[in-house]
Amino acid sequence: MAASQLTTLSRTQIASSLEAYPSAIAHKSSLTPSKPNTESLVALDEWYHSLPTLSGSKGEGRMRGKQDLIKLMQWKLAREKFRPTLLSLISSNDASICSEVLQRAATHLSSHTPSFELDTEESLKSVESTMRILAELRGIGPATSSAIVATWSPMGVFQSDELAQALLGDVKIEYTWTFYRKFYRAAIETMKKWQGEREGKVLERVAWSMAHTPTEVPSSVAGKEVKQKLDERGEMPASKHKDSQSNSSVKLEPKETRSKREVKDEASAGEGRVSKRLRSR
Repeated sequence: MAASQLTTLSRTQIASSLEAYPSAIAHKSSLTPSKPNTESLVALDEWYHSLPTLSGSKGEGRMRGKQDLIKLMQWKLAREKFRPTLLSLISSNDASICSEVLQRAATHLSSHTPSFELDTEESLKSVESTMRILAELRGIGPATSSAIVATWSPMGVFQSDELAQALLGDVKIEYTWTFYRKFYRAAIETMKKWQGEREGKVLERVAWSMAHTPTEVPSSVAGKEVKQKLDERGEMPASKHKDSQSNSSVKLEPKETRSKREVKDEASAGEGRVSKRLRSR
């Protein structure tokens, strides 16, 4: 995906990607069986995106303790490469410390409210300082803490691999504070150019949907499964369709496998050439 593609999306394209997101999540969920004692990706994703912001929650429904952090990590790992070490680390935190850190981070963000009206660097300062409080817990770094802040504020942006690649192109993704700053600046500048809804979670869903919505369909040609790209209408391009027909397995049987009598009989019948024999697909 080109780095500029998110910046130039129209309202219609954004809406289309958001509409396709649930199907993309369901497809990903079907390919990844749930771990023991873990909800499906579909259920985890619905939970994550239902979490209220700090301004709209009045303290209710938002992440508050260790079990919420574990559930968040299960959601994160179900969407990307599974790293069991992260789940073990976050589970090793004391429950009371988890609650205290979450409360302190939420209070800090509430008193340093980032917004699109502020300079990007000012918003970054508020978001990063909140994330660093969350990173006091084992197993939580820039990426995971950004997922938490994204539930608390529209200015929070979760650093998923899909969004990082959409914003920065084909770069080596790092899970460092330096990389997150670069990522965050690109995310905010992209959203400032959008018309309509500006929210970190929306931006991330659009990028994830674009990265995971199927764009290929399987087809069988000559007994071998290949993939043929669909055109924008979801149909096989006419040129490809024509080629697939012309490439049907029509082959001449090797001359050395044919008897002299067969050749002689065909010549005497006035056919003028050796007939082609079709093989079944």
